[in-house]
Order: sequence, then structure tokens, then C-alpha cells
Amino acid sequence: MKVVILPEVIDYLEELTFTLFEKGYFSYYEVACKYIDDLFDDILLNLPLKPKKRLPEIFQNLVKIYFL
Repeated sequence: MKVVILPEVIDYLEELTFTLFEKGYFSYYEVACKYIDDLFDDILLNLPLKPKKRLPEIFQNLVKIYFL
């Protein structure tokens, strides 16, 4: 499976770095940056390896799934 991260998601996560530092979740900005970097790594490296789960029937009419 190929994981594609939309530019909007990248922007959001980069802004989240500053927000986490600003609100005091991390004492140092560099630590907040490392946290987000690790999150990117986890998405790109580990997400494709996770087992796929079937979407519950109740949600199947509400969403469209696109495969690249």
C-alpha cells in the first residue's frame, strides 16, 4: 500500500509543532519538532504494514474509498 500525505495535512502537522510548544506540551521547540518528525516517520513507514480492516457496513454508504 502506498501512503500519500496531502499538502494540507503536512501544513497542519507543521503548525501543530508550534501549537504543542506554545501550549506547553513540550518544554523545547526542538522536542516538539522531533515528535512531529517521528509522527511523519510512523505514518510513512509503519502505516503501510498495518493489517487492513474492513469498514463497518453502517459507514460504507457514507464514505468513498480511493485506491491509488
